Amino acid sequence: MSHEVGAELSEHNEAGEVSEEGDVSEEGEESEDREEGEDSEDSEDSEDSEDLIDGAPMVFQLECISCSQEVSSRAMRVRLIADASQCLYSTDIPSTSVREAKRKLLPTCRCLARCMHCGACEVEIGYH
Repeated sequence: MSHEVGAELSEHNEAGEVSEEGDVSEEGEESEDREEGEDSEDSEDSEDSEDLIDGAPMVFQLECISCSQEVSSRAMRVRLIADASQCLYSTDIPSTSVREAKRKLLPTCRCLARCMHCGACEVEIGYH
């Protein structure tokens, strides 16, 4: 199950630090500092490395921003190949805290996806 970022999710990394913006560095602060002259390919590699701790991928706990209901305790951050600025979360364990809703046509690939809503407050939190 993948969740679209931006909508109604907050994340906690293993240290318990929270970001509602979707970007958590190892220190828990947003990192926008880039050296002058750094090309975009290097910055994409550094963004990917922010999601690693000692070479292993970070696992996040996702909560609904609206009501703080835990949505997933085992989510990993991924980026769209078509648009690297889009950050998604994927999990391998189904949750009873979300429910499927209507179908949605994705504009990037014209695929049909299912909207996912928070089971507690019914806010749309993503899709799969």
